[in-house]
Amino acid sequence: MRPAPSVRPPLLIAAVLAVVLVVPGCTPGSALHNRFNNFRAYYNTYYNASRSLESGEETLAQQATTVDRGRLVSVFPATETAQQGSGPFQEAIDKSAQLLRDRPTSKWADDALLVIGKAYFYQQNAVGAEQKFRETMAAAAVAEDRRLEDEARFWLGRTYSAADRFDEGVQTLEEGIQREGGDRRWTTRMRLALGELYARAG
Repeated sequence: MRPAPSVRPPLLIAAVLAVVLVVPGCTPGSALHNRFNNFRAYYNTYYNASRSLESGEETLAQQATTVDRGRLVSVFPATETAQQGSGPFQEAIDKSAQLLRDRPTSKWADDALLVIGKAYFYQQNAVGAEQKFRETMAAAAVAEDRRLEDEARFWLGRTYSAADRFDEGVQTLEEGIQREGGDRRWTTRMRLALGELYARAG
């Protein structure tokens, strides 16, 4: 009497196939690894950093603005009450910096630079903001992400305006407005920022 042939359970076969197919796909640089890296970067840090920044912006927007006829009222949210070292803007900086440390190759890394620049702007750290906006513009140019590049240019122009560096602000914004193929949303905002800059400069 011959022994009955052993039959492998379908579950075991499926598990072996999954390991054979999935493990090579998880190596750095593979499409699956990149998707997983981007997913983790977004939900672990970038989403929370963006929410912190938005929370700080909402607080600024809700503050009562006393209209002084002798002083220009900004079209955009003010920065006077934002403080360094604590609060939602500092949380946005810390979380974005964590993303850049932990997942520097994710698709959200360039956006994290922009978030840090905006938070520095609201904290009135003009030097830090300028550096991050320039880094964002350079990274966006390499990635051919015109929307991100135009957004960073808009914020850089506002940074120069807030620091009373009017000539640099005009040059930055006019370059963005005159370039062909720009993101319409940010080109329009650049025009507003340029008008406000001219008003501030008198």
